[in-house]
Amino acid sequence: RYAGIKLAYGVVAIASLVTLSVLVGLFAQEHWAAQVGLVAMLAVLLTGSATVAVAENWSSRINRAEQPHAVSVVRAIEQSSPDLPLRCLPRAGTAATPGSRIAAYFCVRWVEDAFNEDRFHGYRFDFLGAEGPTFGPEIEAARASGRYDFARVVLMERGWFGWDGN
Repeated sequence: RYAGIKLAYGVVAIASLVTLSVLVGLFAQEHWAAQVGLVAMLAVLLTGSATVAVAENWSSRINRAEQPHAVSVVRAIEQSSPDLPLRCLPRAGTAATPGSRIAAYFCVRWVEDAFNEDRFHGYRFDFLGAEGPTFGPEIEAARASGRYDFARVVLMERGWFGWDGN
């Protein structure tokens, strides 16, 4: 999927450069019909391309006010104190899918590394390698460690790190 997006950017960039080069050459030779056709083709290529659609989609994902993980952590910081560590866990019953495992890994990693003086791995690798249908056993093991007893636990929700809830 990532390579497909990069390939789309590459194709649009190369097509744009070739089209612009041809357009400049035609302006020098004064072929007005071809110039109008190339300008129209370039306009369609740039405004209707997958690249533009991806850029619009990305703009909503990188808007700081709309990042669910940032909003959740800010809320947790406001409801906590500097003496209380922040921890992150997936919600009980969350399906362990490839997307949710990555989201859980980064949820734990980001919160542990950014907001705690006593950083520890936070069972991030257990969540990343979860093999069951849910994160149940991994959540139980993490809670049994005692590190979550006196902590403000941020729960991973839909939207964390691009996770769509599936």
